[in-house]
Amino acid sequence: MASNLQNKSPLTREFPLEFLQSITNNFSEDRIIGEGGFAVVYKGVLDNGEEIALKKLTHTGTEDTKFADEFNNIVRARHQNIVQYVGYCYHPGRWIEHNQQYVFGHEPTRILCFEYLHGGDLGRHLSEEQPCGLDWQTCYKIIRGVCAGLKYLHSVDIYHLDLKPANILLDNNMMPKIGDFGISRVLPSSKTITTKPGTLIGTMGFMPPEYIDKQEISSKYDMFSLGAILIQIMAGRKNYCDCGSVPSENFIDLVCEIWRKKVHPAMWSHTWKEVKACIRIALRCLEYDRHKRPTIREVVDELNRIDIEDIVDELDRIDIDISSVRDEAINLQSRVALAYNHYKNSGKYLH
Repeated sequence: MASNLQNKSPLTREFPLEFLQSITNNFSEDRIIGEGGFAVVYKGVLDNGEEIALKKLTHTGTEDTKFADEFNNIVRARHQNIVQYVGYCYHPGRWIEHNQQYVFGHEPTRILCFEYLHGGDLGRHLSEEQPCGLDWQTCYKIIRGVCAGLKYLHSVDIYHLDLKPANILLDNNMMPKIGDFGISRVLPSSKTITTKPGTLIGTMGFMPPEYIDKQEISSKYDMFSLGAILIQIMAGRKNYCDCGSVPSENFIDLVCEIWRKKVHPAMWSHTWKEVKACIRIALRCLEYDRHKRPTIREVVDELNRIDIEDIVDELDRIDIDISSVRDEAINLQSRVALAYNHYKNSGKYLH
């Protein structure tokens, strides 16, 4: 059954409910790998050995709309830093016994299937007091990947609206992928909308103030969330909570000092540029006034400039090394010539 399904494109790849039940032991508790307010996530294995994550929505009623919205968003999002969509299942209901009669119970089952990522989520590497437990190069790779994924989403007018460490998943090579599009929306990048009062949906600590106070949603919502994630990677959760009470330059110096102690001295000469750039970007993303926050394109461009500067510095270093080797070779050549001449002259006197 699975082999036929695997030949279909992701958009049309519909899994029968019975098949998904069979690969999850009827959605047993020991197959659960995550839970949220709207869904439970299970692990399953297809016949070809491919491991997948099955997100089973748990609420009923208006959740059909929610399911359709998330489905429409994820099938559009195809990028190396976005969790890959695999297929879906929509089962409208089943026959149930009621008062000794069978009636059709409208209890639809809605499941979205994604690639399974062995690295877990970013949150497992973060702590309260300390920065991320991973080395800086891995942290920087994660930061760059998250920014690249978010830039792609905004380029196709998708606002994620729930960016947080738990929704950034990692593969075996620590490549980050943005997941969970349960409350994402499709909006033109220049548009700001206002939701109904009292309907806050998301995660506290990652919601921008204009959404909490006035229920405003724009592309700068995700930028605030990105800033919160970067601070937690670089300084820990507690310092994220405290960063607003510390002058920006002092906080930047604090974070740079933290990473200077973590990074090998030989690497710090170029690493400090990346650290300083990332913490400055994070603080700009957390600006209270959303108009002062950068766009994701501006953030990616700034990181690209840092990478180009690193490459230029490395080429300069290589050029210096080559010049040094060339000078050593010329010096050695001169010494050999002098030694040879001395040998020849010594031979003359012996005869």
